[in-house]
Amino acid sequence: MAGESFNITGQIISDNGSGLEQVDGTVLPANILFEINGESLGFTVSGGVVGLDGYWNASILLSPNFAAGNHTLSATYIPAVNFYLGSNTTSLFDSRGFTEIRFIEPALDLQGQPSLNDRVERGDDVDIEVLLIDNTGQPVAGALITITLNGTDISAVITTAENGTASGSLTTPANMTVGPKDVNAIYTGTPGTTGLLGSESNSSFVVLAQTEIVILEYPEGLVAGDYLTVNGSLLDDLGNSLTILDIPSAAVVHLMIDDVSVASTETDSITGQFSLGYPLPEEISAGAHTITVEFYGGRDWVDPIGVGEPSNPEYYLPSAASVPFNISVPTKISLITSGGDVNREDVMTIEGLLLDLVDNPLPDLTIEVWLDGNFMTNVQTDENGVFTAVYPVPADSALGPVLLEIKFNGTSFYLPSYTNATWNIFSHIVLSIDIPETVAVGQNVTITNVTITERLLIINSCRFPTIRSNLLLRGLP
Repeated sequence: MAGESFNITGQIISDNGSGLEQVDGTVLPANILFEINGESLGFTVSGGVVGLDGYWNASILLSPNFAAGNHTLSATYIPAVNFYLGSNTTSLFDSRGFTEIRFIEPALDLQGQPSLNDRVERGDDVDIEVLLIDNTGQPVAGALITITLNGTDISAVITTAENGTASGSLTTPANMTVGPKDVNAIYTGTPGTTGLLGSESNSSFVVLAQTEIVILEYPEGLVAGDYLTVNGSLLDDLGNSLTILDIPSAAVVHLMIDDVSVASTETDSITGQFSLGYPLPEEISAGAHTITVEFYGGRDWVDPIGVGEPSNPEYYLPSAASVPFNISVPTKISLITSGGDVNREDVMTIEGLLLDLVDNPLPDLTIEVWLDGNFMTNVQTDENGVFTAVYPVPADSALGPVLLEIKFNGTSFYLPSYTNATWNIFSHIVLSIDIPETVAVGQNVTITNVTITERLLIINSCRFPTIRSNLLLRGLP
C-alpha cells in the first residue's frame, strides 16, 4: 500500500559459494542498491547492508503518492574492490493505492463552516458535486460514489466522469429541521492487489424554512388620531412556532403603514401570536392605506444578510402580510363672516373655510347653506378650502334674528361638520310728515305722520309737540 513499508531479504555470494569476504577472511563491507521500475524515486530504503555469508535485509517505505499497480524491484551490488564483479537481481511486487473524495459543492470555508452559497429551503434539492482522485492526484473515472443525507435514509449513487467529478442531488425532507446539515460521500474502492482503497468525506449545507404571517384582526376603517391595533401570528411553513436549537423562540415583527415602519413587537414563543399597536397621527391623510406586518428573517443566513434582528431565530426566511384599511378625517367649518345685519332685498354674503383636523384646506367639497331651517344653496370649496355663498334676502323675509346653518355632510373619507351663526334681518323705513306751510313761533302744531315699509305698509301714527325754531321734534307717546 502506498505510504506503507515492506521488508525484503536476500543473499549475495561469490562464485565459490561464500559471502563477500576480504583476503583475510573478514566480511567485506558492502551495500545493496535498490530501484523500483528502474527509478530510485518514490520510496526510501533503510538497511541493505551485506552481512555474514552475504545475507542482507532492507525495509522499503513507499511514498504516499506511489502509484498502484505491478512493479519491478531490482537489487544491485556495485563492488568497490577489483576482485569482485557486480551483480543484479529483480523481483515483482504489487501495490495498492488509496483515494480521496473532495467536495466541490457544498464546500466548507476555512473555518470548516458551510458557505452562504450552500443554502437550500427544506423540501428542495441540495446539489452535490465531488471530485475523486487517487493518491497520485490523478482523477478516478467510472467510480461509483454513494451520497447520503445524514440523519435520513435519503441517498443516491453517482458516477465519476473522466475528470474524476460526479454530481447529483438529494431532496431534503419537507419537515426537516432548519440549520446546518451534513452530507456524506463514500467510495468503496476497487479490490485486488493493485486496486484502490476506498474513501469517505463529509460536507455541510444550511437548510432554511419559509415563514408565514397571518393578520387575524385589524380595523377596516379608523379616524385620524385613533389607536390602531393589529393581531396575528407568525409561524413556519409547517404551522409551527420558530425555534432556536429546536427550542421554541420569539421573533420580532414590524408594523408598517404605507411601507413605513411605525412599531414592532416580539411574538409569543409558543404560539407565535402577536399584537401590534400604533396611535394614528392626526395629520394622516384621508383615504385608503395599507397595513403591513413584516418579519425580517434571520440575520446571518437569509437575504438580505444583516437586516434581521440579532434576537430573531436563524435560518427562517422573511415574510409579510398586508391588508387595506381606510382613514376618515374629522373636518371643521370656520366662518369668515360669522353673522351680521342685512336688510330685506339686500344680499347676504357668507364666507368660510372647510378644514381638516390639522387645518389643511379641503378643496372640491360641497357645503350646504341653510337659513332659518330652510335649505338655501350648495357651494363648492376652492383649492384653498374657501367657500362663498351669496343669498338675496327675499322682500317678504321675517324680520329679526334668523339662524344660519353651514353643513358639510361628509364623504367616504371626510367626516361631517357643522357650524352656525345668527343674522338679523331688517327692513327699510319711510317716514312721511304733513305740516302746515306757515307756523308761528310758539304755536302748537299737530303733525300727522305715517311710518311705512318699502312695501308701503302702514306701521303706526304719531303726534309730535310744538315745533321750535330749530325744528327739533320731540315725539309723544
